[in-house]
Amino acid sequence: MEKHSAWIIFITLFVSSVHSQETAQERLPAQGEILVPRPINTGCSHISTTCDQISLDDIVPSRDSKGDIKCCPTGTFFNGTDCVSKPTTICPANTKLQAGACISNEKPKCPAGTTLQEEKCISTTEPSCLPGARFDSGNCISTHPPSCDAGFQFNGVSCISTQGRVCSAGFTAVENVCISNIPPTCPSGEKLESGSCTHSQPPSCPGQMTLEKGLCTQKQAPICPTGFTFDYQSKSCSHQEKPSCPAGTTFSERVCISNQPPHCTQGQFNGWACQSPESPLCPYGASVFDGLCISTRTCPPNTIKSRDPVSGIEQCCPTGTTWDESKGKCVGDGTSSDPCLAAGGSMENGRCVVNFIPHLCTAGFTYNGRVCAFRSPPQCPPGTTFSKGVCILAETPRCEGGAFNGTACIMPQPPSCPNQSTLSGSICISTVPPTCPDQMTLGGDICILTSPPVCPAGWAVYL
Repeated sequence: MEKHSAWIIFITLFVSSVHSQETAQERLPAQGEILVPRPINTGCSHISTTCDQISLDDIVPSRDSKGDIKCCPTGTFFNGTDCVSKPTTICPANTKLQAGACISNEKPKCPAGTTLQEEKCISTTEPSCLPGARFDSGNCISTHPPSCDAGFQFNGVSCISTQGRVCSAGFTAVENVCISNIPPTCPSGEKLESGSCTHSQPPSCPGQMTLEKGLCTQKQAPICPTGFTFDYQSKSCSHQEKPSCPAGTTFSERVCISNQPPHCTQGQFNGWACQSPESPLCPYGASVFDGLCISTRTCPPNTIKSRDPVSGIEQCCPTGTTWDESKGKCVGDGTSSDPCLAAGGSMENGRCVVNFIPHLCTAGFTYNGRVCAFRSPPQCPPGTTFSKGVCILAETPRCEGGAFNGTACIMPQPPSCPNQSTLSGSICISTVPPTCPDQMTLGGDICILTSPPVCPAGWAVYL
């Protein structure tokens, strides 16, 4: 009972605390004016003496942003302090809600003779200029070009004379410059070169030096220790002796090669593999040639076998014609009785040419443009493969104390060089770098000494 009475007291205090709000008369928005919507509050009107009745069923729990729970009437919520009404947006007449604002239904207007463009009222009448001028890119441009005094013409920048340049006597106009008719001269013992007077005596260099690119230069080979010579390819001092290898081996391109060739347990080493004693097999009457089984070939009737005298290649040509490998054709003499014409040939540069006739091959063989080849490669016994015209065993050639490199046995012992030298590529080079005489500098593969050239008194080298 006490709890029920507390609720009645709470509701009475809540209702009495709600103040009525008089809705002000809305004014119409001016043209282009945006009205900000405002919420309508609920509660008792001061005009009426009655208020809406609220029962306990109209009270519901409401949670604020902090998580606190209070009881508020339906249609309101707890904002952390009071129970407030949820706002309702209503726009005035002749407006509509758009992006949170009340927008007038009337579009903005501009004065007569203007139109709205990019938030501005722009005149529909083009600018006018004084007579004799036209409007262009914001300026009034004269329709008359610039003028100059008599005897002058406008070149786009200045007024220039229409008369040619006049030079004094003894001078000639050349490209707007007056040039003297008398050529320039130099004092005795001098000559004119490249616009300057040069001494007839060239610059001189002391001793064994020679003039090179305006400098006196002396060159000589770098100096190497005793027993070494300068190697221009490696730009180092190379020993006169070649790298040496242990007994039973020979130096070959940076390694020591055994004098004993690789060996095979079966077959025979042929220089690159273990070759079977059995020869490749081809069909009866055929032979192995260039990795193929080939048979004899014959020419069809009314054709002859013709060999090109330069390449030695043979083809079957119509009788009376010869094979020309450079043209890729059978060639006749071009006369009216030429069998080339009867075989369907055509004239080129006064001679008849015709395609060759394919050879006739034995059954199972096909002419490939060179030979009659069998459809399958030569056959080898089981456990071997056909390669480079022979039958090769699967066995890898073996080396005693070395490793097979594809052609020979490489021994593990490296080549050795004389004292104060080391192996570099296929030569022994000195561990001491090459040197140059005093006052000379090493430039790549040469020792160079430079000094300025000497000219006669009162003269200087002009580079």
